[in-house]
Amino acid sequence: MDIRYADFLEFDGNVSDSSPVVRGTWITVDQIVSLVVDGETWSDILRDHPELSEEDIRAALSFKCEKELDLDLR
Repeated sequence: MDIRYADFLEFDGNVSDSSPVVRGTWITVDQIVSLVVDGETWSDILRDHPELSEEDIRAALSFKCEKELDLDLR
């Protein structure tokens, strides 16, 4: 499944110099990844952050995985 990251994520230097944020929020990709790693379910994340959608979470996780795979393959 191809995700157009620009539809969901953007770089905002006012929020983070290293991690993109979910468009229209202050929530970074790294924050979403941390929530998942800490055992939060998607339902938990959506309940606690109603400004997010499932598509936002999917885009954040896919973006992070793709970037990490790019680094590992170099």
